[in-house]
Amino acid sequence: MLYIILTAPLLARLNPIIFSQTPTTLLELLIKDKDVKMMSEEAYTLNQADLTVLLNAIKETTAEHAIFLTTEITNFKEDLILSEAKQTIEELKQITIALEQNASISIALIEDFLMNRWERIRGSFLSYTGMPEGYVNRCCLTFATILHKIKPEKKKMQYLMPTLTHLIDQLDLFPDKQIDDYCLDEVILSETQNALIPVQLLSFIIPGSTTLSELHNPFVKSEEDTVLLLSEDEQKRLISHNEDTQYFFKLFTTILNAKLQSPSLGGKLFQLIQALKQGGKKGGHGGSEYNAGPDANIGIADFMFYWNSLSQEECDNVSSLCTNKETLGQIIKILQEGTGQSVSSSITCVEINAGKLEDILNAHPELYNTISSNSKNYILALETEFHHYKNILGAKLSGSDKLKLLTPNLFENTFLFKEENIIKLLVSLNSKLKNKKYTHQDLADIVKMYLKTIYCSPESLKAFDHVGKTALTGCILNADIIKEIIASPHCTFEVLSQQNKDGDTALFYAIEKAGLEVVQAILASPYCASQLFMQKNKEGHTPLTLAVKGRKLNLITAIITSPYCTLEILNQQNDKGENILTSAINKGCVEIVQAILTSSLCNSQLLLQKSREGHTPLSLVVKKGNHHLAATIINSPHCTFEVLNQQNDDSASALILAAGEGNENITKTILASPYFNYQILNQKNQAGYTPLMLATEKHRLGIVTTILSSSHFNSIALNQCNNEGSSALMIAAERGIDDIIQAILVSPHCDHLILMQKNKSNYTPLHLAIRNGRINAVSLITTSPYCSSEVLNQSTREGSNALIMAAVDADEIIVNAIMTSINFNKQVLMHQNRYGESALIIAANCIKNPKVMQTILNHPLCTLEVLIQCNEAGYSALIQAVKNHSLDMVKIILNSPYCTAQVLTQQTCYGYNALIEAVSIQRSDIAEVLLKSPYCSQELLIQQDKNGNTALIEAARLGELGIVKAILANPKCDYSVLMQKNKQGRDALDLTTDETIKTLINEKLLTVSKPEEKMNIQNNKNLFFTPEQEKKEFKQTINRNDSFLLNN
Repeated sequence: MLYIILTAPLLARLNPIIFSQTPTTLLELLIKDKDVKMMSEEAYTLNQADLTVLLNAIKETTAEHAIFLTTEITNFKEDLILSEAKQTIEELKQITIALEQNASISIALIEDFLMNRWERIRGSFLSYTGMPEGYVNRCCLTFATILHKIKPEKKKMQYLMPTLTHLIDQLDLFPDKQIDDYCLDEVILSETQNALIPVQLLSFIIPGSTTLSELHNPFVKSEEDTVLLLSEDEQKRLISHNEDTQYFFKLFTTILNAKLQSPSLGGKLFQLIQALKQGGKKGGHGGSEYNAGPDANIGIADFMFYWNSLSQEECDNVSSLCTNKETLGQIIKILQEGTGQSVSSSITCVEINAGKLEDILNAHPELYNTISSNSKNYILALETEFHHYKNILGAKLSGSDKLKLLTPNLFENTFLFKEENIIKLLVSLNSKLKNKKYTHQDLADIVKMYLKTIYCSPESLKAFDHVGKTALTGCILNADIIKEIIASPHCTFEVLSQQNKDGDTALFYAIEKAGLEVVQAILASPYCASQLFMQKNKEGHTPLTLAVKGRKLNLITAIITSPYCTLEILNQQNDKGENILTSAINKGCVEIVQAILTSSLCNSQLLLQKSREGHTPLSLVVKKGNHHLAATIINSPHCTFEVLNQQNDDSASALILAAGEGNENITKTILASPYFNYQILNQKNQAGYTPLMLATEKHRLGIVTTILSSSHFNSIALNQCNNEGSSALMIAAERGIDDIIQAILVSPHCDHLILMQKNKSNYTPLHLAIRNGRINAVSLITTSPYCSSEVLNQSTREGSNALIMAAVDADEIIVNAIMTSINFNKQVLMHQNRYGESALIIAANCIKNPKVMQTILNHPLCTLEVLIQCNEAGYSALIQAVKNHSLDMVKIILNSPYCTAQVLTQQTCYGYNALIEAVSIQRSDIAEVLLKSPYCSQELLIQQDKNGNTALIEAARLGELGIVKAILANPKCDYSVLMQKNKQGRDALDLTTDETIKTLINEKLLTVSKPEEKMNIQNNKNLFFTPEQEKKEFKQTINRNDSFLLNN
């Protein structure tokens, strides 16, 4: 009989054509195929009992499978169970047909069935040790049992699991059991899948004596004919086999920790024993049989420190304890003598000594008695429970082997994911993930398997799902999957650079959501290239600027140190105009900035690049006031003169910005740079401000003094002016920033030219201080050694000097400060503006503050020459005071020791003297003061204005009775004053309409007239007499005539 064995790969390949060929053609195809296994063997006729067992096993399996089909599949594990079971059931159907029709079986056919299934499930959770009670596994176990019965030369377990090759207990740990004596739920599969490991092996661990890592697989020997230790995976599966094994191991670790932490002699001995074992050959820490590792020496030193702290009595009480030959004291002495010497010569084998100490400790549990009774009872209780569970492990155990969910064989040989495009697969899996049917680990396992199939290609990796994700971006949160995809030969540059609708590549996703592990995987790809880092997403980010946005230093470091990073990539800007450096600065990420600056790719070009806002990296740092970042850039090897000198789009250099922002630390750091020079110091912004001016304007004294004390600073820098022509001193003076004025004035670069300098409005620093009422500033300037009379006498556009400006503002304190200056002189006092006004004349206008005039008049330089100064209209200070109706000021002037008649007789361009001016404004009180002044003269009374009017004529004309009386009462008022006529030939009597005034004038005339003057008066037609005055005057005339005749 000819048997053709159809393997899973063959079935998958031939499935499309298997029903389209004739039997003969199909046979020819199969014979030629490399995956076809053929054998010719006589069928073995089964006895009825075995036949019944097999058929019942198949029947039960089919029945249970039918029930399983009706249940809801809730997870990936059940999906796999069902998919694999379907395949196995199909294979069993063919065997059932052969059994029912022929009552015979081909041993090779059954062996191949079991082998094919084992190839499919081995190492996965579907393995026989993983699902010992699974309905398909029970059926297969029945087949293996029958095969062993027919052909006993192989063990039952070998038929079931053909990869098993180690069947004998080499260590004779379980002499009463052969491999077939174990149930599937009592063993786990070795990691190499060539042996089984009894779970009972776990019972050999002893706290402080034998650890889990020291266990050996009894059924396996290595090629060197030595036993093999359990692998970490085997250890974990041994512990997690069932609840009892888990609790047993938990007791083991609890007892171990309790003893290690015990402060008693027993606890210290226990710790010493563990250290000696760790330092021995089997400790795994570099020790050998006669050359202990460092753990042993450290442990001995720690114990000796404790032993030496005990009293002699305490040591003597325990030193005699022993087992076999050596006492505790002897062993301790051996260890003590070996400290600091060659371990091989005195300690012999540390593991032997550890064993001896362990025997003593086990024989004398009272060594733990020095601890509290509660602690001792706790340890004893734990050990009792530990021994109880150890006995349980010696009996039959029931559990399962916790093998991995999915293996390559299971993936490739199950129909669950056949011929799926990876994106369709991921969409399907993600929907199941949302329904909690699968886990992320399921997804990882499935994708890893898919990448190894013939169905995977670059096109499938580039494809998008319904939300625009590729295989890479869809799995971005699972580093293991991503690394597997990237490592796949199908993951080309086109796959890596594929952008979704938002412009994001896998690298963007990795930076934003995944992390370093995934980014490193992309960088490690043979298809990675520089172009990948030049791409932008729709937000305008490059991979680097996106990493900066997330403050991900580790990612940035990985990228900029990769062989794909170039200067062009560092310089590339996002849609906001930020490169990686300016982006990092905006985020205030010092570490990132440092990483960029220390990159081998970085150079000054990166520091010179401007953002869209016109900022250089350094100017941006300064604007943000981050001194740490500024120092990082300035102190970097890439910071040159050009970097320091470069201006932003507002023409502001880093120093200008630092001064303007008031950042003293940054200013000092810039000034300390070896690339700094006077050119940077004198640089101006768009408004023409230098760093010194800005610091002055912002009142940053620290910055001002720092700049002034710079070795690069000079008088040229101090004389610099802004677009308005103002220097730093002018700015300080105008704002009254006294401490900065002081700092400038004491600077070694200051001189009188600084004080003489004028702005575009023709103001000096002193003018600006006066104009804004900055008293202290005026004092500082006027007392400066650089101040001079020339400084005080500098004129404004209106021709005013400092004193005149102070007088205009009626500020007697500033006036006094100027006049008390050692540089004050008469030239300053007598200076007149373009209107001819001196400070005294201006002061005469300050009617609300007469103290200004008093201050000027009190100065010893204020002589007659000053008092008689007139403006262009001829107004002296006195006339101006009169004009302003200021009686007080008139009195102040008249009281001056330098006041004379000349002061009173001065006339304006209108011919007005002070008295006429007083009359014209009808101020009788002022007129009376002037008339009573000792400096009042006849000249004053007879002076005429342009119209020829005297004070009396003007007073009479205006009807000012009081002024007329005052003039008439003045002793200087004589006939000539009374009879004076104006240019129209009219006198006071002619111009007045007031009868009282006329009477007073006539009476005064009669009083002051001589006889001949009286005749002239009589003959004067214009002279008017009342009837009484005529009679009186007539009698007087007759009497004078009679007297004249008698005498003759």
